[in-house]
Amino acid sequence: MQSYSEIGKQYGATTVEVSKAADDWLRQGNTVADTNSLIVDSLMLAKLGQMDTAAATKSLTSVMKGYNISV
Repeated sequence: MQSYSEIGKQYGATTVEVSKAADDWLRQGNTVADTNSLIVDSLMLAKLGQMDTAAATKSLTSVMKGYNISV
């Protein structure tokens, strides 16, 4: 949770938002290292797209699967 708090501070998100994004990515079977990278992507999309992290994670997942993109 300490690292999630630090990530949240860097990107202007709460620890709860970061942990929800982490939970979503980890449930998809991603490694912890990949998840940490994907959390940042979700937070950036959420802030830029003015959406919550769950919607951002869902959108990124769809794009990654649709275009067969890996972390």
